[in-house]
Amino acid sequence: MENNGYCCISRGVAQFGRVLGLGPRCRRFESCRLDHLLSLLKKKVKKIQIRIRFLKYKSKPHKVCAGVAQLVEQLICNQQVGGSSPSTSSIAANSAVLVKLVGSAVRKFRLGLLTGICGMSLMEFIGDFLDGYTKRCTARFHMPGHKGCGFAHDITEIAGAGNLYSDEGIVALSEQVTAGLYGVARTFFSAGGSTLCIQTMLLFVKRMGRRVVAVRNVHKAFVNAAALLDLDVCWFMPDYNTHISGEIDLVKLKAQMREGDCLYVTSPDYLGKIADIKALSDICHEFNALLLVDSAHGAHLAFMPENLHPIHLGADLCCDSAHKMLPVLTGGAFLHTNENYDLKADMEVFGSSSPSYLILESLDKCNTYIKEKIRSDIAVRLAIIAELKRKLPKYNFYGDDPFHITLMGIDGLSFARQLDSYGIVCEYADEFCILFLASPVTPFEDFIRLRKALELLEPCPSAAEYKPPSLPEKKMSMHEALLGQQIPEDRICRRVSVTCPPCVPTVMPGEKFP
Repeated sequence: MENNGYCCISRGVAQFGRVLGLGPRCRRFESCRLDHLLSLLKKKVKKIQIRIRFLKYKSKPHKVCAGVAQLVEQLICNQQVGGSSPSTSSIAANSAVLVKLVGSAVRKFRLGLLTGICGMSLMEFIGDFLDGYTKRCTARFHMPGHKGCGFAHDITEIAGAGNLYSDEGIVALSEQVTAGLYGVARTFFSAGGSTLCIQTMLLFVKRMGRRVVAVRNVHKAFVNAAALLDLDVCWFMPDYNTHISGEIDLVKLKAQMREGDCLYVTSPDYLGKIADIKALSDICHEFNALLLVDSAHGAHLAFMPENLHPIHLGADLCCDSAHKMLPVLTGGAFLHTNENYDLKADMEVFGSSSPSYLILESLDKCNTYIKEKIRSDIAVRLAIIAELKRKLPKYNFYGDDPFHITLMGIDGLSFARQLDSYGIVCEYADEFCILFLASPVTPFEDFIRLRKALELLEPCPSAAEYKPPSLPEKKMSMHEALLGQQIPEDRICRRVSVTCPPCVPTVMPGEKFP
């Protein structure tokens, strides 16, 4: 009990030290021996107090941080008086208080720390570095081979540029700003889209040895990663509306869960259907399970009039394809956690050793957009979309996210061809639906053009009758099917090969085709 108490204190102070930017040596707190802990704290608390005095005039949440430092100092005093260790109950009580304060500090203080004086614009750590490096007109005897000709901000990990897989440097600082904006414990940048985030999440649960229960309408990135990692995936079939979207029956799902599982959900799904993340989180808590959410289409949800982001509603891990819904270059994504998990090493296993700094810069610049403009942009466009739907009662609009303008029950393929003459390109179309994907920065004139076209055209009812898929027969594991030397039977899926979009397979590796 005593060691556990000190471990809680040490982890809390280590996390707090990293938030304050006190450097990598704070990690020593996480694994230091009991007899050295308080002596280390005594040295470190002075630095914490110095930093707090500096920040007192720069950030409103300094009182939360001061409370943490004061508690640490009190623990040190208790140790010095009498020369004996605090009681077990005292350690436990102080641990709980400290952990709570640190959690509050992480959420309330990180953004204030990194934005400087209240009211000023966010510092764009990566963008500012690239601007400065370009202005110096240096001789670029380093990668990449274009040497800045036409792509001045496209660099490699030179001195001062940080590293995507490091906890220090300008990339890590920008990630901390993003975490503060989303109100999460940690955020990790990805230059490999949500695919890299999904791979990282699954590697994380693989090391924990958990069985994965996955709602079937997953992206093929999940399937490929699960096959490579040889995960034990138990599929849950939703009540499909199309093979890429459906409802999750909570009663049926609960009956399929076991103690210590991991639940994997896509929300919003490709057509904009949002799952009841709060209810799913409650179910996971009952079974001591983790909730992982592929929210590739939901990077904007944290800034809606009501916060609908999965992490806010109880998810443990969640990925956002920032490039899908925010002004970010293709391939830019976020991986969020509700705890202080260090996922950099897992991300590095799958990620490129040469991540694009153009993508990282766009993620960095998006922080300024989120802080200064996104809420007002969302409010204006929500009103436009609501008016568009009100004026077009002849269409069956589907989904929960307003920015996914999905028309259901029509021949989307023929409808998309008609729209081409109006200069409108949709996100996705099939024989049952068509999707127009908007974002908080969609130009007003594009909404006007879409509305006029939809007013003039008549929806063509779908000629096909939709039949929800059934769960195919499993003949072998996904891992064996993907990497095995041969398939013993005909009509066994070896690998998924589906178009993107929507990239949702109906038959998985190792399953027999109907």
